[in-house]
Amino acid sequence: MGHLDQAATRELDGRVDARLRELIRIRASQLNGCAYCIDMHTRTRGRSARPSSDCTPAAWRETPFFTDRERAALAFTESVTLLAAGHVQRPTTTQWPPSSAG
Repeated sequence: MGHLDQAATRELDGRVDARLRELIRIRASQLNGCAYCIDMHTRTRGRSARPSSDCTPAAWRETPFFTDRERAALAFTESVTLLAAGHVQRPTTTQWPPSSAG
């Protein structure tokens, strides 16, 4: 896991500030159920976080503590992290009405 984390850090460095990078990692770790990673990234983020960011990223939709940029990053993180769980959604009749041709 260390090599993967280092590769991700190199990829994000210079593109995403350290605080946002750790927020992304915390949320992905929550979704993946990795307590070790949640702890590690929470400690790292704690060194650079602003006081209002004490709220857990799991509740980002319900709290006013995250910026629009952070909200966009959290939404993207969830969609990428959960992609394998859902694959492509099957269309429902309201999304894709059945054809009348029989």
